[in-house]
Amino acid sequence: MSIDYWGATYAAIICSVFIAVGAVVSACGANTTQFSLVIAGRILMGFGSMLIESAQLKLYTHWFQGSHLALVIGLDLAWSRVLSVISRATAVPMSRINDWWGWGLWIPAIVTVVNLIVCIAYWAFERRVPAELRPPLGKDARSEEGKLKRAIDFSVLHKLPRFFWLFCGIRKCLAVSGDQTADM
Repeated sequence: MSIDYWGATYAAIICSVFIAVGAVVSACGANTTQFSLVIAGRILMGFGSMLIESAQLKLYTHWFQGSHLALVIGLDLAWSRVLSVISRATAVPMSRINDWWGWGLWIPAIVTVVNLIVCIAYWAFERRVPAELRPPLGKDARSEEGKLKRAIDFSVLHKLPRFFWLFCGIRKCLAVSGDQTADM
């Protein structure tokens, strides 16, 4: 709900902050050899990781439509799979840099900070775009809500196709018969 109200851009920045701070805290755990710090950093990263994909998809749907949207989502999924393979393949070589396993946490932490910088750069870009082309915010739509409210017009119900009414009737009969069989 907060993504809809404040906008996907702010949600992406907040999520990126959680991910970056969590990655840095986790990497600091490698420096201090405190495994509890590594776990705490991973928990912080989890808070941001839970919502970042929703924010990304909301931004994709604003900027792209139709087959272009499908292409962008497909590229995003493919890129995440490629990065997953690369990160798994390079984890052991990174941990062997200077014979210290902490690089396996610090290099991804640096990447998450770069991601945060990219999110902030996108926010700056979005502020330069004309207001009518920006992704809409829920808080702005709330002021327009009163203007768009209308009473339900029951006179248009006869314009619905017969199939709609047939489907509703069948669903109602199935629901009633389902209730009776549940009682047996």
